[in-house]
Order: sequence, then structure tokens, then C-alpha cells
Amino acid sequence: VTVKEKFINKGKIPIDSNLNTVKADFVLINSGDSDLYIEKVSVSCKCTSATELNVPIRAGDSAIIQVEYKRLDPGYFF
Repeated sequence: VTVKEKFINKGKIPIDSNLNTVKADFVLINSGDSDLYIEKVSVSCKCTSATELNVPIRAGDSAIIQVEYKRLDPGYFF
């Protein structure tokens, strides 16, 4: 599998911003010669979520995993 961009920087969210959700799309490309199955997508904290892939990625095809960050509490994030 090839990930088009491994890191996506969405910049800073000002503390006084009304923007509470930031989304990013990770493109996965099946660079192998057989179907690719992603069984589980996990995130590291409760402020993020990611879409699940319920179908195989055919050889040479791509799929998108959308990751969403929700600011639960205003303030700094470390």
C-alpha cells in the first residue's frame, strides 16, 4: 500500500475560532497485485475519528480514509 500523504498539516485553529471540526483525506493506493483489505482503522484519541473501509481496494485502485478532528473544548491542544 502507498499512502499519498502521510502527514497533513491543517494549520492552527485560533482559540476564539468558531471552527470546531477539521477534516483531512488520506489517499491509500493499492500498489500490490491483489486485493487489499483494511480490517480496522483506529485513532489515538477521542477528539479524532476516521471512516472505515468496508470494501477491498483492488490492485492499482485507491481509496480515501477521511479523518476528522473535533475540538471538544476550547483551548490549547498538546
